[in-house]
Amino acid sequence: MLEALLAFGFGLLIGSFLNVCIYRLPRDLSVVRPRSYCPACEHPIAWYDNIPLISWLLLGRACRHCRKPIPAIYPLVEFLSGLAFVLIFVAYMVLGLRHDMPPLAAGPQSADWAILALHLWLIAALLAASVIDFQRSVIPLPITSLTVVVALVTHGAFPQSLLWKVSGPTAGLALGGWVGLIISAVLLRLGIFR
Repeated sequence: MLEALLAFGFGLLIGSFLNVCIYRLPRDLSVVRPRSYCPACEHPIAWYDNIPLISWLLLGRACRHCRKPIPAIYPLVEFLSGLAFVLIFVAYMVLGLRHDMPPLAAGPQSADWAILALHLWLIAALLAASVIDFQRSVIPLPITSLTVVVALVTHGAFPQSLLWKVSGPTAGLALGGWVGLIISAVLLRLGIFR
């Protein structure tokens, strides 16, 4: 199915960007500029050497310029991202396994696409946070705070996508999480955690 193949390809591209985030966020570097470069020799990577999965194999798992090995974590993150994207897409939009979300053939509503995009975002954020946490024992605040904002905006814009009514304890936990996130951000800004 073409849609599943596109979902896998999109997941590979997102995985490639996640590799940038995984490398740069813990080092307080921009994820936008400069363009991708070899961590060993810092030579910019050409677009044809930055094709997810394929370039790693074609280059013999090494940088084209300095020949230093490229760690296997890079294609692994790309593959896991692609696999997760295609599995979620097929489960939600083809098989209709999510409660109240019809299969793609049944004509999904805009809220279905919004909640699918939110869940893909969550999977990507969790993958990046997991790898960073495994490598450096830290989860950068931009991953968690931006994910919370994206989730709130999505559910605010598409309230019909909520699958449950929020109970008192759930609302209390959410409020506690928000307060903790705000306190953490303030303390981090004040330099208390440095």
